[in-house]
Amino acid sequence: MKTKLSVHTIFPQFKNLVENRFQLKIKSVYLDNGGEFVALKHYFTTNGISHYTTAPHTSQQNGVSERCHRHLIETGLTLLHDASLPLQYWPYAFYTTATSLTVSPHLSFTINRRLKSYLHSL
Repeated sequence: MKTKLSVHTIFPQFKNLVENRFQLKIKSVYLDNGGEFVALKHYFTTNGISHYTTAPHTSQQNGVSERCHRHLIETGLTLLHDASLPLQYWPYAFYTTATSLTVSPHLSFTINRRLKSYLHSL
């Protein structure tokens, strides 16, 4: 996604992907109060998707995604520190961390799926 404004064209594609690949219907979406999601309100109501928003300036309400993001960041920085590499190698450390966490067999299926969806949204 190049800009946040393209979310109104990308979300329907994402919805179709999820419904076709996982045979699951999206029942609800929990989003921040970003202006890019205003255009999707009509789409959500016509497709029977409940739309919930967080309170302004409270990233703590994002729970799982915030912990997942924090874990990715801390693990990537740990890899860099352990290898004594400068921050210019951050993209490689982040990719390695994300890949290893995604394919790790000890993660539950739901956390693994959430991690994959988070990475694909970047």
